[in-house]
Amino acid sequence: LLQVVEFKDESQLALDDVRTEVEEAFISIETSKASQAFINEAITSLNNDVTLERLSKENDTYVETYKDLKRDSSLLPSQAVNEIFSLPRSKITSAYGSSVAQNGDYLLYRLDNVTQNKDQLDKETLESVGNFLEQQKSISELSELQALTQKGVAVERYN
Repeated sequence: LLQVVEFKDESQLALDDVRTEVEEAFISIETSKASQAFINEAITSLNNDVTLERLSKENDTYVETYKDLKRDSSLLPSQAVNEIFSLPRSKITSAYGSSVAQNGDYLLYRLDNVTQNKDQLDKETLESVGNFLEQQKSISELSELQALTQKGVAVERYN
C-alpha cells in the first residue's frame, strides 16, 4: 500500500547549478578512482616483499596496531572487521586487505596473529543467536523490498 504525500512541480536547474553538481561528482569519482588505484598498487607492492612499515614511511603516514580485535569490535568499520576475519589464516603476516571507511578513507591492513576462542556456546545461546539472525534477515529483506518499491514508484500527472 502506497500513499503519495507530496508532489513537486517539474523544473529545470540553472546551468551554474548543474555545472557545480557535475564538477563535484567528477571530482568525487576521480578521487575515488585514484584512491583505489593507490590501494591496489600498495597491496601489490606489499605482496612483492615491501613491508608495511616501509610503505607507511614512504607515504608519510603511520601504522596503527589493534590487539585482541573481535568480530563485534567497534574500533573499525564493520566491513573492515568482516574482511579482516575473512583473510586466510594460512597467510598470517603476509595476508593484506583493504576496505573503505564511511568517510571515503581507505584502510589497509595486515593479519599478524589469530587466536582461537576457547569458549563454547551452549544449545540455548546458539538457538538465541539463530533466532536473532532470522529476525535480522527478515528486517533486511523488508528494508530491501521497501527501498526497491520506493525506487520503482513513478508518479504520472494527467491534465
